[in-house]
Amino acid sequence: MPLFAITKPSNHKSAPLPFAFRLDLLPLKTKKRSKSDSGEEQSDRENTIICAYCSHAITSPESRTAIAGTHEHAFFNPAGVIYEIACFRAAPGVYTEGFATGEFTWFSGYLWQIALCKVCRAHLGWFYTGKEDYFYGLIRNRLIEKQ
Repeated sequence: MPLFAITKPSNHKSAPLPFAFRLDLLPLKTKKRSKSDSGEEQSDRENTIICAYCSHAITSPESRTAIAGTHEHAFFNPAGVIYEIACFRAAPGVYTEGFATGEFTWFSGYLWQIALCKVCRAHLGWFYTGKEDYFYGLIRNRLIEKQ
């Protein structure tokens, strides 16, 4: 007889959320760092957009871009969580995780991957790739514009 059993409630009718949508539910428990991954001190450059959790430089205002006619968008995911995102051509402070997928994409013709902060690994948005184009859709309330 097994020591434990995994059971599914009898009223369970839908599959659990994909892993990509569960990242936001995890608590963030990391120390703030003043150095980049390479160990060099981060500069106090003006007009830098930083991670709201650890202050790591993510992108710059110069990297803003309009997708589908505008720089900012608001969407909700299949779980009903609303995201306000801003679009950027470059975001050297993030890395992508997982395989690119078109499932529940907010931009027709684009596949997406999760984008995480390179320092604290907080979920900051998504990296979108199209046939001839790419951009980052970053969650506005997880970024701070340092002026």
